[in-house]
Amino acid sequence: MHYKIYYLNNVNIEIPYDLILFRLGYKKNKTLISDDNKKKFLKLIDISEKLCKKKIAYKFCSKINKNNNEVIIDKKLRIKSKNIFDLLKDCNEVVLMSATVGGEIIQKRDYEIKKGDPVFAIILDATASEIADGLLDWLEKYLQINLRRENKFLTKRFSPGYGDLNLDIQYKIYKHLNLKKIGIKITSTNILIPEKSVIAIAGIKNL
Repeated sequence: MHYKIYYLNNVNIEIPYDLILFRLGYKKNKTLISDDNKKKFLKLIDISEKLCKKKIAYKFCSKINKNNNEVIIDKKLRIKSKNIFDLLKDCNEVVLMSATVGGEIIQKRDYEIKKGDPVFAIILDATASEIADGLLDWLEKYLQINLRRENKFLTKRFSPGYGDLNLDIQYKIYKHLNLKKIGIKITSTNILIPEKSVIAIAGIKNL
């Protein structure tokens, strides 16, 4: 396993129309919507997706279990979390990953709010959210294919801010992956900028 950081730009993923529409409140076979309005929404989703500057960073890392629900990644990144300890307890390696859709779509969303077009703004926001998650879904599938050749597989991913994994770990992972290289910044309160940027951790197990 090569412990270096990989950066992917302009990642091409399928637009998750169903997930975006669901986030907007549309439920298939339940929500009543005219064909014309649905076509209008799909067109706005297409416009929104084109504003996404899709980028990914990831790194394979070694992992050591410690006591008291603590793990050490790459000999220096300490994570104290029962959720992460349980997720990685049977793993000797992990993957740190991050994805972003860039700031252009967020700027467009904020502009549409100020201009008085909340419908388009909501579609922009929903598209950005689902594309960001979709990038990590794409990465997981890509890694699974390659790991199977080594009789390994990837666990589910877990992000800071969920369970007992505090947001303060984001700064450490941000520095570890050098996310500045894909245009991500981080605030003093450990919030990623652009807004629709995500960080996650997954383990690698033997089959």
